[in-house]
Amino acid sequence: MSGEIICDAAEISGGICTPVEVHICEDRPIRIYLNGALAGAFETCPVDMEALAYGYLLCEGLVAPASGIKPSKITIKVKSDVITVEADPVASPSPARAQFPGVDVGLLFERYVSLNRYSPLCRSTGGTHCAVLFTAYGGAVSSAEDLHAFGAVSKAIGKAMLNGYDPGSCFLLFTGKATPWTVQAAANAGLPLVVCCSPPTSRAIAVARKTGIGLVCVPGPGWMAVFHGDHLLTGLPEPSSMQAVWPMSPGSI
Repeated sequence: MSGEIICDAAEISGGICTPVEVHICEDRPIRIYLNGALAGAFETCPVDMEALAYGYLLCEGLVAPASGIKPSKITIKVKSDVITVEADPVASPSPARAQFPGVDVGLLFERYVSLNRYSPLCRSTGGTHCAVLFTAYGGAVSSAEDLHAFGAVSKAIGKAMLNGYDPGSCFLLFTGKATPWTVQAAANAGLPLVVCCSPPTSRAIAVARKTGIGLVCVPGPGWMAVFHGDHLLTGLPEPSSMQAVWPMSPGSI
């Protein structure tokens, strides 16, 4: 499978040592240049490299979203560990978000359970994160895997944009926790809702409330925490007490 290598190892179990071959996720250091200037350098699993480059630059706010620069106006070249991108840079992207109809909480649980379907490399190696863009009605727009959650998110967003989809009509579901970068990346791409599988950081919640991005955590089947954006969800249960729960209060963050 692309993105993995087979490595010799010694397996020790029950006091017995046996030579085995282990499927390992491949990693490679890469550098991304935008119009000749270094824009990012990190390690990645070397698959979906064009999507990674465009998605990363978009998430960083260095190129415009689909409502500005179209994929035909972007040139991406991948050569070994260097990706060069030629595009019109922007100082402060302000994507025009599409009208998001809202997503049913039951659908979020269903799509959480389906994540394994979009993670073949993780099933083989156990060493990747997965990110998927779904429409509000549950259709998968794009999916990607990478060593780190931010890489998987960049690839999934980049794939969707390069294929002409508007992220404003989708929500992002990914393994791992939401960080300030993840939420700001969603805002830069025009996504209305971020769903993570591990509790977000406090600053991620603050960024969500500042930018207006919905932020939900689904750590397991049938359980979720809504930190912001309850208006983006349908099928919410009634509050269990007289104290108001919906809409969400910013609280102390």
